[in-house]
Amino acid sequence: MSIETVLYDRLTNHVGLEALISSRCYPLVLPQCAVLPAISYSRVSTVRNSAMGVDIQLVAMRLQVSVWASSFSSAITVAAQVRAALQRWSTTTGTVIQDIFYLNETDLHEPQTGSYHIACDFEVHYEE
Repeated sequence: MSIETVLYDRLTNHVGLEALISSRCYPLVLPQCAVLPAISYSRVSTVRNSAMGVDIQLVAMRLQVSVWASSFSSAITVAAQVRAALQRWSTTTGTVIQDIFYLNETDLHEPQTGSYHIACDFEVHYEE
């Protein structure tokens, strides 16, 4: 199972987040007419570490989860559930995720659409 599939499953099946966004979780970009609140996610970067003579299978990926909402308070509520779903989460089934660290968040406003956007950055450590 790919890391993207594992993360999508976690985001769409976390009870607190699912109650707010249902299945409105999209890779890369938010559809133009998406119902809000919703989230999108994208890989910012991936680092595959090598050791002398051997490549180790540990990968560090920077992930951005973008929260989109029609009000700032709704965006804050959804962002808190995104953090609850991913921060310090790990799994040993399927793709092994050793740990996820919450790095930062940025509050933004989209003047063209009037929507509020909170960008949440995570560092995901997993095994390939």
